[in-house]
Amino acid sequence: MNFRNLARKHLQAAKKQIDLHDDSNLRYAALELRMAMEAIVYDRALSFKDEFPEKEYDTWQPKKIMTILIEIEPTTDKDSSLSVGIEELSGKPSQKMKHIGSEKVLSMKNLKDHYDRLGNYLHMINLRSFHRNKSTNFERMRGRCFEIFSILDSVLASPLFNCTLGTFSHIDCFECDNPIRKRVPSMDNDLGVEVECKNCKASYNLEPQGNGNYLWHANRQKILCGNESCKQSINIWEREVGLGKFWFCKSCGGKNTITYGLVFEPSAKIPE
Repeated sequence: MNFRNLARKHLQAAKKQIDLHDDSNLRYAALELRMAMEAIVYDRALSFKDEFPEKEYDTWQPKKIMTILIEIEPTTDKDSSLSVGIEELSGKPSQKMKHIGSEKVLSMKNLKDHYDRLGNYLHMINLRSFHRNKSTNFERMRGRCFEIFSILDSVLASPLFNCTLGTFSHIDCFECDNPIRKRVPSMDNDLGVEVECKNCKASYNLEPQGNGNYLWHANRQKILCGNESCKQSINIWEREVGLGKFWFCKSCGGKNTITYGLVFEPSAKIPE
């Protein structure tokens, strides 16, 4: 599904309703504008399909989706420009850059300022407004609809769109050999990065080593068999740790089950 084309169709449908200059049609314009905003955000999310959490595929609210995208890439709701050039020296920016184009995006601020307010026009006024003899201000509503149309029109007219350039670290999963690619900060910092294999759910911590390099640490622990006379150990992934999870020892054949533990310490005085 091409969400960007859908956004254009909803935007043009909204413009037709606005141009009719009939106040009763503005509610339809508000609905079409909301759907255009949703389609633009969905289109943005698809450009991060390899990084967007599958568990969030049922999420439809554009602000929630944008929050997830910003967690993946903090600049995803910021306008940007793209220029290219040949490096005279490796690692040094080119002195002659050619401007390719600019990207206008739908920002989180746009969504916060307008999406919910458009929704207010799609419902009956509440009882408090009714008792205060308030009614819909169609002049203000028309102005807001036209303002949002202008924003979305400039976004969809952008010559560049869904630019998701970034710095990535790669590895084959230690558990299933599935290739994993993770977006990492473009600037060195002391914060680690967490990543999960989409195939087997094995988890890792990425430790920055400087110069854009990262060391992958598997989130697993070595656990000894519960049989005190057995010294056999296994490596358990973080995803495998849970109440009731168990395994059979390859050495003694015994069953090891993860349970809650209770430690008793005798007291010199029994509390009243």
